[in-house]
Amino acid sequence: AWWDPDWKDSMVTWTFREVDRGTEVILSHSGLPGRKVREAHREGWGEYFLGPLKAYLEYHR
Repeated sequence: AWWDPDWKDSMVTWTFREVDRGTEVILSHSGLPGRKVREAHREGWGEYFLGPLKAYLEYHR
């Protein structure tokens, strides 16, 4: 598995903020155990979720 069963729960928070030309989406993921895990999750969120979401939303504007 890509996670350690000994990890404590973490928290994902989404913030949506109106900006001049649309909406800014801010993702915060707290409670991750250690720098390597945080960096891996940052990359994973971008590659597997935020990047595809951005592409989808731009295509369906």
